[in-house]
Amino acid sequence: MIQDLQLLTSGSNADSTIHFVSYNAKITGDFDATTLELFGALQNAYNDFRKHLFNNRLSKVVLTLNRDSHSWGYYQHRGWVKEGSINRPEINNPFGLYRESKIVMSTLVHEMVHHQQYQFGKPGRGRYRNKQFAQLMIAVGLVCSSTGRPEGKQTGDRMSHYLDDAGAFAKVFAAMPKEYLLPFKPYYHDSQRALPNRTASGAADNSKTKFTCTNCGNAAWGKPSLNIICGDCNPAAY
Repeated sequence: MIQDLQLLTSGSNADSTIHFVSYNAKITGDFDATTLELFGALQNAYNDFRKHLFNNRLSKVVLTLNRDSHSWGYYQHRGWVKEGSINRPEINNPFGLYRESKIVMSTLVHEMVHHQQYQFGKPGRGRYRNKQFAQLMIAVGLVCSSTGRPEGKQTGDRMSHYLDDAGAFAKVFAAMPKEYLLPFKPYYHDSQRALPNRTASGAADNSKTKFTCTNCGNAAWGKPSLNIICGDCNPAAY
């Protein structure tokens, strides 16, 4: 149950109370709610999907965010460990955070399905997404696809998904409180990042390997997995 989190600080915002999670934390120094605002939304979204799509059966995970990665999201079964405690898997929503909220949240659920399969099913070897994973995805309203479109393969090593507009995810997302959507997006994307051609769901279009800067239009060609920065618009990155 979500409860008030009492944050005790010695700064000007002492004794601030935030509607967040049932956890007591003592913060020394000035209190800035920005981090809690971002990760509170992420945790609330995770909890909402966990309840409505997975019947509250998933075990605890560490939720992380990363602005720069070669994938739209990832799941690590052995992600984090606390001394004297059990392992906590990690679910990360990285570079694709600039996308529309519905697609970002579908990536979160995609990684939650990985967690579900590790906890209750039988994952494929290495990066391979097997038939069981494809079936679990369909059950929550996401369809596995190697291209992010209906014609793609549903099993394989490099896998994305597309949305079933009449599926469970679409219904749960439509009913989810808007304050559960991430309040921040990466700043650099629109002006500094050269992006590969991708489908709406975020899958790399393997038939096209052209990267185009969204600011100046400079183009480069290479592997779909490359992470390219435009040197003209972001010279400090070189």
